[in-house]
Amino acid sequence: GRSGNGAFWFDDSTGNMISSSYYYRELPEWVKQFNQQKLTDEYLKTAWTPLEHSIHISSSAQNEKHKHPLISGKPARFPYQVQPNPKDGYKKFRYLPAANTYTVQFAEWLLQHEQLGKQGNTDMLCISFSATDYAGHEFGPQSPEVADMYLRLDRDLASLLQYLDQHAGAGEYLVFLTADHAAPYSPSYMADQNLSAGAVNFYGMDREVDQFLQKKFGVPGLLVDYYGFQFFLNNQKIDSLKIPREVVYDTLIQYLLNNPEVVHAIPLKQLHKAVLPAMYRDRIAAGYYQRRSGDIQVILKPSYVDYKPQGTEHGSLFNYDTRVPLLWYGWRVPAGKSFRRAHVTDIAPTLSQMLYIDTPGAAAGEVLTEIMPQ
Repeated sequence: GRSGNGAFWFDDSTGNMISSSYYYRELPEWVKQFNQQKLTDEYLKTAWTPLEHSIHISSSAQNEKHKHPLISGKPARFPYQVQPNPKDGYKKFRYLPAANTYTVQFAEWLLQHEQLGKQGNTDMLCISFSATDYAGHEFGPQSPEVADMYLRLDRDLASLLQYLDQHAGAGEYLVFLTADHAAPYSPSYMADQNLSAGAVNFYGMDREVDQFLQKKFGVPGLLVDYYGFQFFLNNQKIDSLKIPREVVYDTLIQYLLNNPEVVHAIPLKQLHKAVLPAMYRDRIAAGYYQRRSGDIQVILKPSYVDYKPQGTEHGSLFNYDTRVPLLWYGWRVPAGKSFRRAHVTDIAPTLSQMLYIDTPGAAAGEVLTEIMPQ
């Protein structure tokens, strides 16, 4: 964020870690030295083959028809040999477990050269293990590729914790681990298990929807966009027609509800009136921002995704998309576990309480009392 003193990310075109002029006029020398090692090229010399324990998965889950091919023209199965190419550069490296290992190596390099935790102040380092997301979308959570990815991530996390023990001292650092979303199994895989599942491609329907509205109201361009289960309408043009917005909204809603996979289509400004379980209504409201959100919210049947039948996608209100881990470890954290519902929004208030600092003004969560020192 804007208050941080540094941010780094992987650059597809070079296979290096880079930053922004917002933080640095020139890339720090230690980052240049890290990049000079050409670790990405070293990792790509070895094909991705599975660890022994990750192959004990049902033959149905391994079926290639449930996955996207990582490399065009080649089967979606081990081994995966990725090479940089002129079109995508090192983009496919993001899909490999080695990308997580690379991220840990960079984090350890950063801890050492920036001397985090060594200067008498509390430092915060945020690390994103994004390879799990790329692989999840590509192969689906049921796949042997994702199983192998997480087994290897477990080893990477162990390496990072061991390094922190040496760098800061065991018990002298605090770690929390969570995720921004989960995901369902691949729809094609669930259909193979005789479960209700499927895919709807709203992104490919925008022209069809606009043509429908044009036929009804005589004007093209009433639909501006579709994104993330929300349809964006041209309200200025609607107003110019001297037609109440509600009439256009209701017409579109009825059209969407003709799709059997759609169970709800709701005007977002009337969300408080929607007949929905409070939990789902609150989840939609938490993601609503009046200046940017759409006009009509669509809710599909459980286990139906706005994507393709292969791989997976997320963004629904249901538990398979919203239930994520939240683990705390280290400084002043007692051993234990809790089965009550908690939220990722509880992290900021909990950290603030542990560090005796003000809670961020817009924080909506609660303090997780289970992990507070007695």
